[in-house]
Amino acid sequence: MYDVKEIEILHKIEVLRQNMYDAYQNQSDSEEVVKISQQLDHVMNQLTKIM
Repeated sequence: MYDVKEIEILHKIEVLRQNMYDAYQNQSDSEEVVKISQQLDHVMNQLTKIM
C-alpha cells in the first residue's frame, strides 16, 4: 500500500510524464523536453529513495 508521500510523488511523475509527452508532440525545442526529463528523473529518484 502507498502512503501519502508516495502518492504525491507518483502524481508528480505522471504530471511530468504528460508534460514531457505534450512538449515532444508540440515540437517544443529539445531544451524544454530535456528540462522536463531532468525534473522527471529527479522525482523518480525521490520515489526510489523512499520505497
